[in-house]
Amino acid sequence: MRESMIRRFEAVRQFLRERGMAAGLVTGPISMRYLTGWSNPSKRFAGLVIPADGEPALLVPALEVEEVRSASALRLVAWQDGEDPFAALSGMLRAAGAGEGRIALEQADLPVGQLRRIAGALGLAPSVLLDAAADLSPALSAQRESKDEDEIALLQQAADMLNPALDAALAAIRPGVTEREIARVLEEAMLAAGADGVAFETHVLFGPASALPHGSTGARTLEPGHVVLMDFGAQLRGYRSDITRTVCCGAWPDELARCTTWFSQPTRRRSPP
Repeated sequence: MRESMIRRFEAVRQFLRERGMAAGLVTGPISMRYLTGWSNPSKRFAGLVIPADGEPALLVPALEVEEVRSASALRLVAWQDGEDPFAALSGMLRAAGAGEGRIALEQADLPVGQLRRIAGALGLAPSVLLDAAADLSPALSAQRESKDEDEIALLQQAADMLNPALDAALAAIRPGVTEREIARVLEEAMLAAGADGVAFETHVLFGPASALPHGSTGARTLEPGHVVLMDFGAQLRGYRSDITRTVCCGAWPDELARCTTWFSQPTRRRSPP
């Protein structure tokens, strides 16, 4: 296990010990990837059990075992379709000493239905598991706010993938091209640069539509003098980059040229009288 992952787990264990919890249960996709390197791609249940004293274990659908093993060295417990994953989960929690409900849940990412099934498998009322002082969500969120060297490197790689994508899009901009075609150029270039996928829906908007930053990319065709708005990003191992660029097809119309000049000037703060 990488040193950064060891530090992350130890921070969770410290949180559990300080609150008298026997184990933590992580189910949210963002925290799951942060702690394991793997994010559940299916609707089937997966959960990461972290004992306050002991090694973590990951409950996963059997269909995902090979993918999980390629991303994580954690001990795996697999469940088959037709089996009850919450029965297996209750066994893992009891083995960690959390059978009486001393469990810190990631409450912000746990659906009510899953909460009820976890509590039912342990023979407890759901309210027993909702100890606000032992909510893992804010603790993990605060931990993720401080990026380590591995994370910074991934963010930089994801950002670097945008440069060749922008170059490819600029080379493809010409009258008659559609918004969808430029969006496709951006996405294919990011994938060619090594991205796992896009960070969010790619937005390319022409002409008057460029005034709507989150408008819908469509079949509009580019005309000379049209403004082109491109909002795109790459995703790499769960880390995302994001950039927006505005260009013009041909020479900028006079009014737009004046606007861009005005907006590009440094903002000057006025001194108080």
